Amino acid sequence: SKLNGKLWLDAVYGRDYIGANSLVDSTGFTISSKNGDNPVNWMGGSKNFPEKDDLVDVFAHMRRDGTDVHDSLWFFTGVSTVATTGSRYFDIELYKNNFSYNSASGTFSSAGPDAGHTQWLFDASGNIIQTGDMIVAVNFAPGTAPVVDVRIWVSQTTFATVIPSYFNFGPSFDGSTPAFGYASILSKAGATNFGTGISNYSGTPAQDTTYSTPWGTENSSDIWATQYQSLQFIEVGLNLTRIGVDPALYTAFGLNACQSLFSDIFFKSRASNSFTSDMHDFVAPLQFLRAPVMDYSV
Repeated sequence: SKLNGKLWLDAVYGRDYIGANSLVDSTGFTISSKNGDNPVNWMGGSKNFPEKDDLVDVFAHMRRDGTDVHDSLWFFTGVSTVATTGSRYFDIELYKNNFSYNSASGTFSSAGPDAGHTQWLFDASGNIIQTGDMIVAVNFAPGTAPVVDVRIWVSQTTFATVIPSYFNFGPSFDGSTPAFGYASILSKAGATNFGTGISNYSGTPAQDTTYSTPWGTENSSDIWATQYQSLQFIEVGLNLTRIGVDPALYTAFGLNACQSLFSDIFFKSRASNSFTSDMHDFVAPLQFLRAPVMDYSV
């Protein structure tokens, strides 16, 4: 829809099970599971973990900064956690092909053909000719801005040989097999930012007035509240056009500016700032940007 001069594409919200006050969270990773694994090897079920890793509310929305498909494509996402102290580490993983979770068996299913994911493909000049899976890894220390690591799923060969047109591959490549993994991507323009991140924080916590969901939320004291506690909520905004993964940048190379960029979105938390540390909590996958995005004509 077009609203206030912006093209709104999709939005999702999820409320997770929580394990506060000796309860058991019913959606956690029950075996050692890491970013870069084939997700069919993960296992979910009831699990206890630190409250700082316990997700409560999650959301994401995508829109263009204007009403034209060539206006900047922005991705906004945020999470709240039970605890408000301690560093927190979470990921927002976006799947190109269908991705789902079976709560009865605790197993995950992925339609991704490349080690459970979908790879990004490039032509000889570094232009994207196929979009794939993307992950936004966020490391947050209370009182400081979140640190965001954007990665895309590629083959080892692509990582080693391709020079992308609009961004550079960073030094990190992590996957469970030698053939595929998540490669970090960096700006070609040096320190130019891809976006920004923020948390609800002030020098006087009582002055924090960040509203939670319209129906309220759970805080660290197991109290239903209309506002988030100081440092309970973290939000990130990313300019996907500036990053170089906007399909509209590559229409001359076979991509469609109106294509459905992703199918599902998956929120999860990690044990540490290491991208490959054990994952703890998760929210069952949510449909996001699944086709058709909108009616259009070319």
